[in-house]
Amino acid sequence: MRTNIVIDDDLLKEVFSVNNATTKKDLIHKALTEFVLKYV
Repeated sequence: MRTNIVIDDDLLKEVFSVNNATTKKDLIHKALTEFVLKYV
């Protein structure tokens, strides 16, 4: 599913600094996966 979202640039920089993701797509996928594992 293709989705367009606006994400704060400073937040993205911070998350990239603590994660090994190399693309925004990869970063969002990892974040959503972690969210599901924690809350579902």
